[in-house]
Amino acid sequence: MIRSLACVALVTLLAVPSTAKQRRGPQPGSLDPTFGTNGKVTLDFASDQDVASGVVVQADGRIVVAGMAREGGKARFAVARLTAAGAPDTTFGTGGKVVFDVSEGNEGAGGVALQPDGKIVVVGTAC
Repeated sequence: MIRSLACVALVTLLAVPSTAKQRRGPQPGSLDPTFGTNGKVTLDFASDQDVASGVVVQADGRIVVAGMAREGGKARFAVARLTAAGAPDTTFGTGGKVVFDVSEGNEGAGGVALQPDGKIVVVGTAC
């Protein structure tokens, strides 16, 4: 029996004020309602399963999320970039998302980092 599995990558932003003066906003540890929709962003790569494995925040506040998108039985690298407010950054890839292959088999990103020059580095596995 084949099951249809529909998953999406979820990004949330928790409120963690750094000073007592900022504590007028959301309670520390609660979702930040100014990010995405009530503190959550759902990324759907139009695939059977999406998994976020790494996240990094760029100097300008944009958020890069890396992971895996499985479609038609094949897992591929998936990277998305959001604005600081949690909206897809439409200047990145197609609609803020990029999906790519590095091998014939299954693969996916396990982490993401930034080089000093701001370039995005994605690491993962391919088998």
